[in-house]
Amino acid sequence: MKNLKNLLVGCLILFTITSCKKGDDAKVTEGSMSAKVDGKDWSAGLAVQATKTSGVLAIGGTGNGAQININVLSYTGVKTYPIGGGVTSTNTTQAIYTSTSIPPVVYNTMVGQGSGTLVITKDEGGYVEGTFNFTAKTTAGVNITITEGNFRAKL
Repeated sequence: MKNLKNLLVGCLILFTITSCKKGDDAKVTEGSMSAKVDGKDWSAGLAVQATKTSGVLAIGGTGNGAQININVLSYTGVKTYPIGGGVTSTNTTQAIYTSTSIPPVVYNTMVGQGSGTLVITKDEGGYVEGTFNFTAKTTAGVNITITEGNFRAKL
């Protein structure tokens, strides 16, 4: 039940970040995110956003045919957060890689589907920065590996 609750909160955060509207003249992104996806370079050239509220940090980047979202449900500031873990894990940090193809393919670290590490190196001046890496799976059991991830996002 706790994993279901965490999944629902993570989805709510994801939809909140991706549904924000900007004016036509507004700058879409004031940050950066990049990683290697199964060894290939990926970058979020379209949008990088982060929100921090009520102990939850949500970071998202979109570009190059995919989106990466990382949700820290028990955020306490600069430190290392484990991502995912086993089915019985009490870890509250999840990562999601979603291809923007039709239909989209979702790779998730929740409920024993993967694991990794998020390192928050800065949280000051209205920006959050850090590094990440994780492995994730689809519900069909297909794996993906995200390495050398880094980001800087405006809160």
